[in-house]
Amino acid sequence: MGKASRRRKRYVKAFPEQATAAALFDSVGFEKLSQLKEEIRASMPTESAEIALAALEIASTTKAAFENKEQDLLVMLRDFFGEKTEHLPEEHKAENPAGDFLETEHNLVKDKGKKKPGHGPNPPTVHKNSETVFVEDELKSKDICPECKKSSIREIDPSSEQRFTAQSALKVVIYVKKRHQCNGCRKVFCAPMPSEAGTEKYDDSVHALIPTLHLKGGVPLYRLQGLFSGFGVNLSDSTLFEIMERMADRAWPVFNYLMGLASEAKVLYADDTRMKVLMQNSGKKPVNMHTSVLLAELLDQNRIALFITDEKQAGHAVSRILLKRPEELPSPVLMADALAGNNLDSSVKIFVEEARCLVHARRQFYRVLEQHPDLVTLIIKRLARVWHHDALLKEQGVAPETRLLFHKERSLPILERIRKLCFLYLNEKAKNKKQPPGLNDPPRKRENSRIGTVEPNSSLGKAMKYFLRHYEGLSLFTRHKDAPLDNNADERAVKKKVLIRKNSLFHATEHGAMVSDILLSLSYTCELCEADVFEYFTILSLHRKAVLQNPELFLPWNYKTTVEKIQANAK
Repeated sequence: MGKASRRRKRYVKAFPEQATAAALFDSVGFEKLSQLKEEIRASMPTESAEIALAALEIASTTKAAFENKEQDLLVMLRDFFGEKTEHLPEEHKAENPAGDFLETEHNLVKDKGKKKPGHGPNPPTVHKNSETVFVEDELKSKDICPECKKSSIREIDPSSEQRFTAQSALKVVIYVKKRHQCNGCRKVFCAPMPSEAGTEKYDDSVHALIPTLHLKGGVPLYRLQGLFSGFGVNLSDSTLFEIMERMADRAWPVFNYLMGLASEAKVLYADDTRMKVLMQNSGKKPVNMHTSVLLAELLDQNRIALFITDEKQAGHAVSRILLKRPEELPSPVLMADALAGNNLDSSVKIFVEEARCLVHARRQFYRVLEQHPDLVTLIIKRLARVWHHDALLKEQGVAPETRLLFHKERSLPILERIRKLCFLYLNEKAKNKKQPPGLNDPPRKRENSRIGTVEPNSSLGKAMKYFLRHYEGLSLFTRHKDAPLDNNADERAVKKKVLIRKNSLFHATEHGAMVSDILLSLSYTCELCEADVFEYFTILSLHRKAVLQNPELFLPWNYKTTVEKIQANAK
């Protein structure tokens, strides 16, 4: 079975019904289509015939368009429904994707015996809020063994077992207060509430639980209403939003402080996604609302997540952040894809090192893998070496300077080779044309025979032009020690907002979107810092007066130290 047949078989398996219909239509010639149109006009009523002819015209036009692009209708199905993965097919995979580049000059020896993280059973220590109970027995060291009754016993490492119990998500306590009334003046005397009842109807833990379930789990408020009713607690979705709104007010000082702190970041990641908001604060319906998702990596290695929903895209949100940046700080690195919406506003006067996402460049080639399997597989395998290098560096925890040196020695030649390949394939007169700096070495015979064979306006030509146009940003990690390879970290953060959009569909107002953004920013920042979201929201609600005065003391990575000091002073 050839490569084309194997690819077609894979798509037929992924989309069986659509593939059957597409294959049938793909085999029909234009003469048969013309004959079919005449049969439709003759056999069907006028109105029905117009609808059928319109559908047939769309299908035939699409077929012609894809034939001109050297594609077929099965590829169109992939474009419509998406691929489950962007991994290379099995027939294109290599046993060692890094080739001869996996050397050990920088003590980067991969431990093959080490298990991959996230595999195997979870240890008891994974449960942060667990209660530990030490179980004793009557045996002591040097006692006679109860089994063999000959040798003595000694104490060894303890074993552990886990027991799980459940409880209702919310608990309601109803206080029935005794009352008396004067027979003369009709004054009513009511029994005072006990001290453990508190002064608020909804406890601080309730203000922390609702946004945790809504944002961390992506559960819409109307579904939370049904969930709580299953536990015997009836709270409407509007009441749940009011609780979230109060929690956002209490968390606002920290969110505002993080906005200023993000301006001092050494690396900024930016991306955005569409978000539907039914009504603006002014009462007008908005157009093209977006949620900008920013990740800021600070000098102390802590990371901040910011979600901002407005009519502008990610570039405008980053510009707002950088306007507050102190002038004495060095230029930051901005990682984003090459969309125009990620460009900074003209109001930003500071210089920014713009990095481009290598994953997006790889995806440009992957989309034409079916049409050019040999060439695209070669490029993708070469790019795989770069990511393998970076994975080894992260695993060893090397210094940024060592990382930069290694990428400059090992990864830069790979990118230069791909750059040279793209330049040669696109230019018919490449032999006589002056090449870019670094590309003056003579081409190989195989590449020399294919010079100028790629049409610039074809899908492969566009992928090559994308790589050449954004080469400086794609290769920034070989010149800057803090520059990342890709924007995957921010793409993962975007999924948090996409999950809310998928389940809740929209925000009713801009105010509701802002409430969600504030709480989601703090929630995901806690996740990046490995902090307990529920505990953090509870602390912010409990100490809201102190948070308002000193928000810098209640950040996700230092709030526990602040709480310990408050408790020590109280004693």
